[in-house]
Amino acid sequence: MNGRVRVGDIVAFGVSHPCLTFDKWRRLCRVDERLEVVEVMQTCF
Repeated sequence: MNGRVRVGDIVAFGVSHPCLTFDKWRRLCRVDERLEVVEVMQTCF
């Protein structure tokens, strides 16, 4: 792997602090170990 991000690549991030996520995004995707979406959760902050 060359370390470059290409169109179609999946980039996954963790949450460092919940407040930085819940007040910025109306919906969050929960994924499994293969990074497939298993649930879309609505945030209410």
